[in-house]
Amino acid sequence: MLTSPKPPSCVVVLLLCVSSLAAETPRTIAVFDEPLFPVFAGAQGLMPDDVRAALTEAGLAATLVDAATVADPARFNAQAFPVLVHLYGNTFPLVAIEALRKFRAAGGSVVAFGVPFCHACVEKGVAGWSTTGEEVDLVTRTLDGRNGTPGVLIRRTGTADRIWTGMWSPKVRAEPGTRWRVSAWVRGRGERGEADRLYVRFWDRTGKFLGQQGPGFPTDANDWAEISEEVTTPDATRAIDVCLAVFRPGEVVCDDLALVETAQPGRNRLADSGFDHLPAQQWHDTGHVSDYLGHDGLGMGGFRIVESNGQFRYAPPRGDPVGLDGVVFPPVAPGNQAVLDETSLPAQDRVFPLLATLGADGDPGGYSVGLIEHHCDQFRGAVDMWAGYPAPPSRQALQVVLTACATLLEKKALLSAAAAEVVRRYARSLPEETDRIYPLVPARPRDSVLPKSPPPGNKLVVASLMGLSWEEQILLRALQGLVNRREPTVYFDDAWTEQVAEGRERELVDDPFDLLDRYREAAAGAVLYDPDFPPGINVAVSMAGARDLLPCTAELAERFGIPVKEDLRGRWTTLADAYAWASEHVLPECTTDVVCHIKQGEPLSPTAAEMSASMVDYLVVHRVFSFHLNRAYSRRERQVVEALLAKYPAQTPVIGYFGPEPGGAPNLTNEWDCVDITSRLGKPFIFTVNGNLSVHSGFPSLHGRQTRREPPRYDPSKVYVAFYLSDGDSPTTYYNTACRWNDAARGRVPIGWSFPVAALDVCPLVAQRYYGEATPLDEFVMACSGLGYCYPQVYGSRIEGGDALLGGFFADTARGVERAGRSVVHVHQQGGTTDATLRRYATEIPGLRAVFADYGRTRTDYATSHFTAGDVPVLHCLTTGGNRDSTDEKAADEMLAQILEVTPKEHPAFIVAFGIYWFMGPDEVESVIKRLPSNYVAVRPSELAELYRQWQDTAP
Repeated sequence: MLTSPKPPSCVVVLLLCVSSLAAETPRTIAVFDEPLFPVFAGAQGLMPDDVRAALTEAGLAATLVDAATVADPARFNAQAFPVLVHLYGNTFPLVAIEALRKFRAAGGSVVAFGVPFCHACVEKGVAGWSTTGEEVDLVTRTLDGRNGTPGVLIRRTGTADRIWTGMWSPKVRAEPGTRWRVSAWVRGRGERGEADRLYVRFWDRTGKFLGQQGPGFPTDANDWAEISEEVTTPDATRAIDVCLAVFRPGEVVCDDLALVETAQPGRNRLADSGFDHLPAQQWHDTGHVSDYLGHDGLGMGGFRIVESNGQFRYAPPRGDPVGLDGVVFPPVAPGNQAVLDETSLPAQDRVFPLLATLGADGDPGGYSVGLIEHHCDQFRGAVDMWAGYPAPPSRQALQVVLTACATLLEKKALLSAAAAEVVRRYARSLPEETDRIYPLVPARPRDSVLPKSPPPGNKLVVASLMGLSWEEQILLRALQGLVNRREPTVYFDDAWTEQVAEGRERELVDDPFDLLDRYREAAAGAVLYDPDFPPGINVAVSMAGARDLLPCTAELAERFGIPVKEDLRGRWTTLADAYAWASEHVLPECTTDVVCHIKQGEPLSPTAAEMSASMVDYLVVHRVFSFHLNRAYSRRERQVVEALLAKYPAQTPVIGYFGPEPGGAPNLTNEWDCVDITSRLGKPFIFTVNGNLSVHSGFPSLHGRQTRREPPRYDPSKVYVAFYLSDGDSPTTYYNTACRWNDAARGRVPIGWSFPVAALDVCPLVAQRYYGEATPLDEFVMACSGLGYCYPQVYGSRIEGGDALLGGFFADTARGVERAGRSVVHVHQQGGTTDATLRRYATEIPGLRAVFADYGRTRTDYATSHFTAGDVPVLHCLTTGGNRDSTDEKAADEMLAQILEVTPKEHPAFIVAFGIYWFMGPDEVESVIKRLPSNYVAVRPSELAELYRQWQDTAP
């Protein structure tokens, strides 16, 4: 997303006279800024800090305010802040509703996009805990804890079988046969089932689940009651955690949790078990509500829906007190749009409609931009601005904000007319946004998709990290990377330990911190980071690989006597500053073969923090630079990251991950923005977050070969269906979990599986297992978009001569097709892939037998869903694939209905049935096949392509 541009130098002259023109120095404008806050119809790419900076540049005092500030009338009121700028659209923090009412009643004004105050948002999740549940469920902190203190609320609204709502703590180290007492104070409503409990869960040294035990939650407990149980850890236990699980609909409120080893009764192993200090992990949009639109709410007016042709027209019927002439809103897609309903406001209020939303007939259907002067009893003195639905691009959005703020302050006699006009002139002078084009760094030949380590040694030193904090795991993973740089020797227990250790001497180390003494000479010292500043952690990990250091907190360095060589604490306060510095001082010492987008530390959940830490050994062993973008990144942050990526050669893979994973990494740039950025800079993304790759990548790369079977005979009366299951191109999926590979029906039904080519290099033992277990009915497909995940339609568009970079990506993909034994590639472009791009895939990548298009269904018309290019069939996926709220049965039912719906009356027909294999697997595919009519034939992906070609050859 793009944000506000810097003003042209000529505007600075205008600003010099603001102080002398103003009637008095205006009070401060509040700009709402909550990094994890949901957006609905908000300003496109315009970030709160960019607005604050532009207002300040224009001579208007402005500051950022978060939800906690807005909810506190002592800090947020009309006297301190006469105007609130709200960029997030319809959403607002429900916790602040009373303070907002008081602000409005005192004449406080609002500039807002979308339909203001109609999507109430509540906090969701608890920092430091992992959460789960359906989309409609809620796990969050609540102020209604025991004795008036905070607690945690678990609300189960969904009804899907075998899905539960709840949370779990970080793991705690525990030995077999030890006694533990788990307890909590609880109350709630709804009937509780046998599985609704406060559990202690047991894990072995590899992370395998051993079982769980704990007290049940009471049914309809209006009063607080303590529940507790003593448990004994079973054999092979290495770690335990606490899990609160609710399966049946209803609510459970918990407070004052405790996990205590009976041998140490005074030591609670759960940090802040009363939830007094832990913040929420993210925010949840509860959906539309009309309660706050009218004058019995917050008074900015209701809305009505018009059928729009997508065009806007500046057409103020009652004059323009704001000065929006010259601000042009670009057209949007035709469809229903929300406009201000003037009848929802009292007759005393005066409305100045400014920008018309044109109806299907081309005439104004209503106004989505307008000024409201309140003369009513409830909000007398308030002057508000509806700033646009949908919000315009960031330049126009910023122009509206600037001119509106100047007008509102002028009407409140807090800014002179002359000073207000200077601000309007500044807004009109904002330059058009342009994308920077970066110099091309030519691609370099590479022997493997990702860097490989030396071959593992004859001895494996194995320890377990279960129950350690993420800070401790980063330290030990970095040590592992330094030790394994010469010869991979150190391995941390996981599900692949046995395969890696086969044929090697294995030494089990009980205390993983003993490795620090054993291999102390591998490190030159420590680099300190602030655990509360994630960019600094990434810089420390990058510096650790480049300079043979161990990334540490100050406490860890002191505890283990590691001499400090670099101290990064307090060096920067912003993400942009940290990565700009590191790009100049650390990146030149790192490899140019790969770069990593990853976030370390809080506010990740324990699960996500452990996942991020697991990559550190590979980053250190290969001296990989790592960085990240937050979800709500500013223009400068994006520019720093783009400049950083542009320093790498074309086609350099970006490894790591993006967000927001539910309950995992909410404040991380989302998948679509992240892949869009890397694609425009000519870099494919390979989603990779798993441990021990410093060892796995040392095994010989695999050359994959597909299984074969006798293909079905072509029959023009049939409907052929290829079932294709995918989780994109992630080696992590196959490393960390077999997912649906172990379903009983695998081998009984033909299925295409997306499988990452990168796994053949970075974890060949893992790839070997799946290739070795594949039956004649299993076929591997290359996804997403080729050798790595990219959006091909924008690939290389921000690089000089970037048009040729997609051809280079195709060449790399062709080599991957040959190495991996693939003949089908799956192409994904967010929003759908154009036929022109798909034709390039089919004609420019030798060895392909088919191209599958889109991650789910983007076309519902069978007639336009398939064609051939260069004798290669191009087939769009025609089912949606399921979603997070789908049960196995529901996903199968939906797929069956969509297949039947899209099948044409005339046969033969050829259908790609797409499924995401987190939501369905071979068992569900078998269920679909059994319920299809008898003339439907399930085939492998390459067989579908061959049958399609036979039909083309015989078609008249």
